[in-house]
Amino acid sequence: MTSFWQRSFLSLPPQLQLILATRADPSLPISLLRARWHLLEVRTDELRCNPEEVMAFLKQTVRIPLSPDLVEEVATRTEGWLVGLQLLSLSLQEHADPEDLLEEVSGSQSYIFDYLIEEVFQSQSAAVQTFLMHTSILKRRDAK
Repeated sequence: MTSFWQRSFLSLPPQLQLILATRADPSLPISLLRARWHLLEVRTDELRCNPEEVMAFLKQTVRIPLSPDLVEEVATRTEGWLVGLQLLSLSLQEHADPEDLLEEVSGSQSYIFDYLIEEVFQSQSAAVQTFLMHTSILKRRDAK
């Protein structure tokens, strides 16, 4: 027996392309769409930059020589996310020393702080903001 969604997706015209952007899997027949090659998924790993892409991005934006070890460490610390690399490149425009790079990725840099406050913290509910404020001063937290 087919569900409403399965019947709906099976009856769509072939020229129709539906694009969904979501942080969680939608309640659609993902397995069926995947099995019929009607689904292109772009997951977290595809959105992250690998070390070669990090090197190319930083070479273009920062324009300072970087060792492969330094680039690898930056890729690890930013987890390959372009927003982290962009914030890093903005802050490094004022620095000439590539060794400053790892210090800037520590999270104490004002561009990173501003981004986290404006885009992450302020989008949380009042209850979550309060919880984060109260737990941010703890050295250690136990779930018990």
